[in-house]
Amino acid sequence: MGCCGSKQDIEKNEKSNQKPQNKQNNQSQGREQIEKLVQDIVNSKKALPLELDFHGWYLSEAQQVLPVYIDRKPKEDVCLITGRGLHAEDNKPKIKPYVLETLRKGGFDYYVHHQGGRCTVNFNKGTKVERKFKEVEDENAL
Repeated sequence: MGCCGSKQDIEKNEKSNQKPQNKQNNQSQGREQIEKLVQDIVNSKKALPLELDFHGWYLSEAQQVLPVYIDRKPKEDVCLITGRGLHAEDNKPKIKPYVLETLRKGGFDYYVHHQGGRCTVNFNKGTKVERKFKEVEDENAL
């Protein structure tokens, strides 16, 4: 199953009563849990989560974690949930522009999903991302 689970992937998991492997959903986590996750990713050699939800994160935390993914190059596609910045100070997103600019500068294949709050990336240069969802034509328009 690639990242972000397609409808078919989710239905398959529900039927088999399995949970997606290596998936980290921290949308409802508090600050303490986010800080622990950041430290685990930065300091651990374990497999990196294939889904990373930046809701509730500070930009400085994203700036610590994204380089780890770039350096360690997970073999599978990774889903980065940046949100659209709707709850950010002054409704101006901070993490999404940082993530997209970093991916663009790094030359990684990625696409922003149709609703604009998440993207799928492959950190192995020259490897194409499996595009399961409608792609946003201009990610800056959102």
